Amino acid sequence: MAKFLESRQAKTRARFIVIAGHVHNYERYEEGGVMFITTGGGGATPYMIKREPNDAYKDPGPTYHFCHFDVGPGKLTMHMEKLELDGNKPRWIERDSFELKPN
Repeated sequence: MAKFLESRQAKTRARFIVIAGHVHNYERYEEGGVMFITTGGGGATPYMIKREPNDAYKDPGPTYHFCHFDVGPGKLTMHMEKLELDGNKPRWIERDSFELKPN
């Protein structure tokens, strides 16, 4: 499926984004102009991910998080909020974001 989307991406003005959620962690990378996101930041035991050089998100370790998307005229913006501890107090911190516009 990825190769199919990448071949189509090269021929269209629209931007393709693939969002999956099975793996309990967060990943974001781009291949062939297609943005791939894994968002599984709930309460299950996190899956440790080896970050690759082309990964857009590089924080090591578990990433308990949520993502929210804003859709506006001609653009899509995504924000990933990661749960981090500040001493003993948990807080949400934006650790990744991006904006997509048509090609």
